[in-house]
Amino acid sequence: MFDTYEEIFAARAGSYQHAMEVLPHARDREFMAIVEPLRGSAGTTLCDMPAGGGYLYNYLPDGVRYIAVEPSATFIANCPTGPNCAAVQAPIEQVPLEAGSVDIVLSLAGLHHCPDLGAVFREMRRLVRDGGLVVIADVEQSTPAATFLNGYVDANNPLGHRGTFLNGATAPLLREAGLDPVEDRLIEIPWSFASAREAGAYCAALFGLEGVSPENVARAMDAELGLCAGPGAHNVRWELRRIICTAV
Repeated sequence: MFDTYEEIFAARAGSYQHAMEVLPHARDREFMAIVEPLRGSAGTTLCDMPAGGGYLYNYLPDGVRYIAVEPSATFIANCPTGPNCAAVQAPIEQVPLEAGSVDIVLSLAGLHHCPDLGAVFREMRRLVRDGGLVVIADVEQSTPAATFLNGYVDANNPLGHRGTFLNGATAPLLREAGLDPVEDRLIEIPWSFASAREAGAYCAALFGLEGVSPENVARAMDAELGLCAGPGAHNVRWELRRIICTAV
């Protein structure tokens, strides 16, 4: 079994990236939800960690300078670079940027693969300036998403999936790191597809599932996660816990 983010995505970043390239808008609601608190942030510098393939960049308000911090070589090769964006390959517990050099830190759906959240939160606080913003969104313990990932996905991914999800200890860890949660709640962010089969194929690639058909994956998603209203013809219920913090 692979345990760390680096090890996991050394093995399956390519499959994940393929899913995001084939259906880049399936998770629009998810990406929009984490950038929603950034209104009026033009002229700021933002650090996305772990960034995956830099998917958040296309959802940011105009005028934000974007820095992707990502351990995986496969992901970092797909991160955007240019006059207003940069990519840094590094562990998120040890980022080679100066203290207080960013205004905002975002982290979407990658922390459940990090064994020491306290170390990650301390590094976020080191990076962000006093009064800056830290927004994290990830799976909450004991929710249907957590059960699906550590159940069905774990059973059908050759590497397994044993995520350590956000829980009652998360907010105290943030406070110990010098981050004050000003909002902390579950948000519903449906994943949207044209059909059940499309949903199953996407999730099989995203989560590195093997030996199961798209139809089988879709049935499991429908049964364990459920369907809801949304912009697509087939909207899978998904929810994350979003915590908005100020650096104190």
